[in-house]
Amino acid sequence: MSTHLRAKALLKSRRELSKIFKDTLFSDPALTILLDLFVTEGDGKYATIGVCCIAAGVPQTTALRYITDMVHQGLLRKRPHPTDGRSTVIELQPETKRALADWIEETTNLISGDTPKPSSAPSHSLFVHAPVPQTASPS
Repeated sequence: MSTHLRAKALLKSRRELSKIFKDTLFSDPALTILLDLFVTEGDGKYATIGVCCIAAGVPQTTALRYITDMVHQGLLRKRPHPTDGRSTVIELQPETKRALADWIEETTNLISGDTPKPSSAPSHSLFVHAPVPQTASPS
């Protein structure tokens, strides 16, 4: 199965999970936006910021905050819409697309029980954040 089809399956399973449980219980707008863009671009299409907001399944202001954060982190990029000057297209950065493709392959291999292929690619540091400082718990 291609990485594109695996991404579609992951995205569909996330949406099905939201039907079973309360939508917000498993809400992860950033991952949903990334997967949706991966699938959309794999289909040879592009997504506007408005489409990404709808796909995220959260209030528009929340989705916009996630999109803005991911643009600032270098995961996504904006460009003018090719035919509609009122709209902006949002795309995965090439490094983000590669890292996401690797994650999709690894995740779906784990789910299916397939032995993961040894990776010659360097580990992706795009998604690694500094550790959260621990606070002392009250005694």
